[in-house]
Amino acid sequence: MKILLFVLGCLTCQVYSYVNKVVDLSHWNNVNMRLAQEDGIVGVIHKATQGEDYIDPTYQKRREQAEKLGLLWGAYHFGSGSNLGQVQADHFLRTVGNHTNVLLVLDLEPNGSNTMSIEQAGDFVLRVLEVTGRYPLIYGSPYFLSSYTGKLDVLRECKLWIAHYTDNASPILPNGSNSWLFWQYTDGGRGGTPRLVKGIGPCDRDRFNGEEEDLINKWPHF
Repeated sequence: MKILLFVLGCLTCQVYSYVNKVVDLSHWNNVNMRLAQEDGIVGVIHKATQGEDYIDPTYQKRREQAEKLGLLWGAYHFGSGSNLGQVQADHFLRTVGNHTNVLLVLDLEPNGSNTMSIEQAGDFVLRVLEVTGRYPLIYGSPYFLSSYTGKLDVLRECKLWIAHYTDNASPILPNGSNSWLFWQYTDGGRGGTPRLVKGIGPCDRDRFNGEEEDLINKWPHF
């Protein structure tokens, strides 16, 4: 009877299939791309821009290093409340340059009086869609994104990259959302494990909601 109950219990368990082979970085991280790749990393999402004129000084060199190794590449823009959304999108896309194989992301975070508004975020997304033909991902905490994703139709079209530092089996979702594409489960100090990557150390690590084959073959057109 105990064996039967154990088997029945296992049959009712949900099996989570998350690929843990993506990191996100900025100039704050020291990086050896080759060692990171040897540690199993297949994708890197890197800060490119912020506001209307800031460019991460390490972005271009690291992109070249990553692409030379055959790593998947993504770029994110840290949204600002000080500039028009379209202006920020143009700055982001100019910096990224050839975006054919680049995963594009809008990073939405609380930033005091300089927090990007819902309208600015919508204008940013529309501009990226106009230029590239695809929606960017939206990154942020489930609590903060709850005030964005349900307010504009265009934002609801964007797939989500959730920042939720926990060792739970899945992240909390923003209100009105029912799925996520990437999950930043640790910042290198908090959250689930593993938290380290060879060649980088403690860092932001991200799970993909799917199989590795989909991660590689569909990137960046999810």
